Amino acid sequence: MLPAPPEDWVMAVLKGYLDDSGDEFLPAMSVAGYVGNIAAWTKFEEEWQAALDLAEIPYFHMKEISDPSKPMHKFYGAKNSEASFQLLSNLVRAIGASAYPSRMSFMAVGSVVSRDALARFNRERNRGLEALPLALFTCLGLIQTHYPGKTVEVLLDGVVKAESKIATAKGYLATSARDFSKRDDVAVIPAKGELNTKTVKGLQAADFAAYEAFRKFERLEPFFKSVDLSHVQSNAEYLYQYEGWLDDTKRAFPDARKSLTALGDATNFRCPIWTYEVLCDEDETRNGIWQD
Repeated sequence: MLPAPPEDWVMAVLKGYLDDSGDEFLPAMSVAGYVGNIAAWTKFEEEWQAALDLAEIPYFHMKEISDPSKPMHKFYGAKNSEASFQLLSNLVRAIGASAYPSRMSFMAVGSVVSRDALARFNRERNRGLEALPLALFTCLGLIQTHYPGKTVEVLLDGVVKAESKIATAKGYLATSARDFSKRDDVAVIPAKGELNTKTVKGLQAADFAAYEAFRKFERLEPFFKSVDLSHVQSNAEYLYQYEGWLDDTKRAFPDARKSLTALGDATNFRCPIWTYEVLCDEDETRNGIWQD
């Protein structure tokens, strides 16, 4: 039996779960997860458990696939690729079923921060932004934009010194020049004790989304490093540059992981990436102010 969530958590109009991916030695940090109403999460619990039962595993945690001591290890390596594909497909279907009939009731949010881009930005503009709070701030802004005026409580997993990181992210939110900064509709609760990835299915889905968001950046990193994007001012221009780069490097369009594409098809999934150019643009809109 799963541990009961905090008493005030039950009263939330909307619930969300976020997780992070990308250790300090990796090229990027991602934060991602899902937000939905009570009906969507109830459906999700049933569908996700069915997928776990079919795979004969007690929980899902992407990082544990490579660990021989963990139950997820039976999906590791090329010899288990078919079983791994089936597991991920079933999990994606569980997410899609939870979003039916209204994708507005269950959505994914995420953000990826390039560590090289952030280091360059901090160095050249004398700022001290942190990767995880920046990604978390972005997710909070996406949630408030998608669910204006709604009360949302988000459980955040896997973060060291979570309270400090959350406070920093809230500071980035409060000083933003965008409309969503004028509200504070999202309460972020650090997952502690028995509330963790092994016991909370919503955090397992968040782990899946955060991992896929990080892997998305891995595929895009060569593009960001080799193409000058300083003149790009719209998503259409960005896509034009990206398609041209794929053609020049003999890569197939859109060069995306099938699992990430499937997650995007299952429900709304917004996941912006913080490049150097994007950081500079944001810095200018807020006149260099990131904290009160």
